[in-house]
Amino acid sequence: MTAVPSNEFTASQPDPGGAERPSGGPSLLPVSPARAREILIGLRLGVGVGALLAPRLLGRVFGIDPAANPASPYLARLFGIRDVMLAYQLYQAPESELEDVLRQGIVVDTSDVLAALAAGARGGIGARTLVLGGGAAAAAVCLGLAGREPGAGGSDG
Repeated sequence: MTAVPSNEFTASQPDPGGAERPSGGPSLLPVSPARAREILIGLRLGVGVGALLAPRLLGRVFGIDPAANPASPYLARLFGIRDVMLAYQLYQAPESELEDVLRQGIVVDTSDVLAALAAGARGGIGARTLVLGGGAAAAAVCLGLAGREPGAGGSDG
């Protein structure tokens, strides 16, 4: 019998979130789908509310100088309300809509990752902004994927 590495969860192993991975294969993250969604909601709310209420501070955290970029607080607030609404959608989604809500977030977050990579390649953002901004978006993609219930997202036929 082959041992399963401790960072991979299978149907026979409970994950730290208390649920079993019924897929029978390794999970994307070592948390249950429900816990991944909770973390994603918290991440979106934290960044979104921060962007709405303290856009200059959040910009500085992400390596964007609001003095050199006077429009950045405005853009941060546009981003902030988007993240708050994505968090709310996920929080209130009935089970029948969960997959669609997660897919929408994954598309948005993937777009953010690509935008960060493109801006970084052109020199439009610094390394800190690329790592923090792109990294947060990549983490959100992973959490969105991990938040899918096993068997969800099959063919819509």
